[in-house]
Order: sequence, then C-alpha cells, then structure tokens
Amino acid sequence: MEIGVMTAPEWPWVLGRSRETGWAQMLPSQQAQIAPEAFAGLVYEMLAQALSSPGGTVLVARAAELPVGYLVIGVVPDELSHAPTGLFMDIYVEPAWRGRHVSSLLTAAGDAHCRGLGLSHVRRVVAAHNTQSLRHAMADGCQVERFMLIKQL
Repeated sequence: MEIGVMTAPEWPWVLGRSRETGWAQMLPSQQAQIAPEAFAGLVYEMLAQALSSPGGTVLVARAAELPVGYLVIGVVPDELSHAPTGLFMDIYVEPAWRGRHVSSLLTAAGDAHCRGLGLSHVRRVVAAHNTQSLRHAMADGCQVERFMLIKQL
C-alpha cells in the first residue's frame, strides 16, 4: 500500500466517489432540495477550493498502482479561534478494501501532512448516521467538540 498525492489521472475517480459519498451524507429532506447535477457542481467547487487553499491536498491510497481510497484535506480557519486548522473534508475507501486499515493509513498520512504545515488541530465532519466513520474517528483519537443539529421545517 502506498499513500501519495493525487495525480491528474486520478481526479475523475476522486470527483466521482466524492459526489457519491457527499450525496449519501445528506438527509433525504436535503437531497429533495437540490438536483443531483447541481450537487455534483457543488462537490467540484468544494474540491477545487480545498486544493486551492495553501496546504490543501488529496492523498490517495494505492494498491498495485490503482487507487483504493482517498482523503481530501483543506486548511481552514478554526470557527472560534481563527487559527489555521486541518479539515478532513472527505475520506473514502473502495468497498473491497474496507476493513484493511486503509482509512487508518490515510488519516495518519493526513495528520503528518497537517503537522508538516505547522497545524496543531485537525477537524473532521461526519454525518451522524455514518456510524462506521464515527467509530473510526473516535478510535483515531478524535473527540466530540460540539454537535451541529438540523431540523426540518
């Protein structure tokens, strides 16, 4: 397993998977408010913004030179202190590779990337129904800082 920066030929794969994972993170009531094509455009913008931020990158896990997982990292100001903070915006592992510690390798590489930028914190956003990602984040040393809640009107 190799972890490295995304290459240009991997961009369509990352973009496609990011659209799928982003859509799955939304509540049905949120999905009803946006067309999938419009959402795809928002995902493209999110990825472009992450990559254009100083320190932003996409790390890709490869097996036999084929991508099997990725981690999108942005650098954003902390909501309260405004200190630069790493933001793990999207993590994905191909289903056939889940349970093989690919996400742990990606997040360790992401932590190292952020440390190398001089950052002292990394934030993750995980949908409440994504119990697998929540378990992974907590096992990786994340702690709940606050909850973001939504109510359908």
